[in-house]
Amino acid sequence: MQNDQDHASIQISFVDVDENGLYKPSCTSYAICGALRRMGESDDCINRLAKRSGILPRNF
Repeated sequence: MQNDQDHASIQISFVDVDENGLYKPSCTSYAICGALRRMGESDDCINRLAKRSGILPRNF
């Protein structure tokens, strides 16, 4: 849960593309709180979420 005082939090959005690599009007967004970033866990969290959503392959 993020609050308005968490100035270290980020939001990253992955844009969906079609088979030709063209932008589609949908995306998948993730919000990472500052506490996870300070612990150095944000990259692992984003990888796990992206695998779960099918953005990254399971064996990445």
